[in-house]
Amino acid sequence: MPLTSKTEPAKNPKTRHKIRPTRFAIFNNGLSLIINYNQLAVSGLAGIMNRMCSGRMSKAQVSIEFMLLFIFFIGIMAVVMVYVMQSMENTSASTVSLETQETLSFLKSRFDTAFLEGDGFSTNFTLPQQIMSQNYSVGIDAGFLLIEINNMTYSSPLITKDITGLPRKGDNLLKNVNGRLVIS
Repeated sequence: MPLTSKTEPAKNPKTRHKIRPTRFAIFNNGLSLIINYNQLAVSGLAGIMNRMCSGRMSKAQVSIEFMLLFIFFIGIMAVVMVYVMQSMENTSASTVSLETQETLSFLKSRFDTAFLEGDGFSTNFTLPQQIMSQNYSVGIDAGFLLIEINNMTYSSPLITKDITGLPRKGDNLLKNVNGRLVIS
């Protein structure tokens, strides 16, 4: 924040040789505020500003004010960091959810295609060892394909309930044997 000052000789004859600032122009985001010490109504603020400008402010007071400003900025940074961490956590959870739904959709399409193609159809498919570096499990229950990851279960209905075996991570062979899907 650029700071400019206008100086005048002091009015007191004892301190005539000293020059002290009487006005400051404070620029912040293109706005300016001119503080004239002689016209400032709040004497406490004027006294503090005069002591700062004339060098009469104690080192301890300056240190305390600096520490308070430092603590204030650290507090703001902590709030910002909490917000950023929550955003990253939400993004990570959304990514895992999308990848799991994509895997579920892929698996469902393989099962439905194998059933619709009829007897004698077979296909190979590969399931990943992990989804976004997280373990998961695949199951089939009452005509629904299930994937469980991070204590969340994703499901999708299948065309048929007549399925033998369970898909496993890695390579799988899916066959249609007389209208029954067999996973090996």
